[in-house]
Amino acid sequence: MRTPTIALALLAGLAACGEAPASDPAAGVARPIGGPEAIVVRVAAGGGPVRAYRYPTLDAPIWASRAPLPAGVTQLGFDADNGTLLVLDRSRRPWRVTLGMGTVSLAGDVPLTFAHQTDGTDVVGVADGTLLRFTTTDVEPWRA
Repeated sequence: MRTPTIALALLAGLAACGEAPASDPAAGVARPIGGPEAIVVRVAAGGGPVRAYRYPTLDAPIWASRAPLPAGVTQLGFDADNGTLLVLDRSRRPWRVTLGMGTVSLAGDVPLTFAHQTDGTDVVGVADGTLLRFTTTDVEPWRA
């Protein structure tokens, strides 16, 4: 039985995207000129590790996170430049998946009544009437 999954993001350029020669004269094989590959990032609806697949085959993962995400996450944002995926769990706590490092971490241990992101890396939200900003560099959230 297949585990139901949620496709969180369709990414371009997660995998290596360097330029390749248009052809290999020695092999006599033409290769496409380099560019970003289309990658689908998936998380099982019941939670678990984040997995990335080449689109459109989706048959075998090309990458998996070392740690799992909780069940029932919803996508908040994605930063293609840094390979950072932001999600909210059922309690509305923000989580950060750093694809290049394979890490999954709780971005803030505070349930947010409102959550937003502007760059796919930082989370801005409201908890108990206080404006909070969770960044990748601060240990404690910025408060206003």
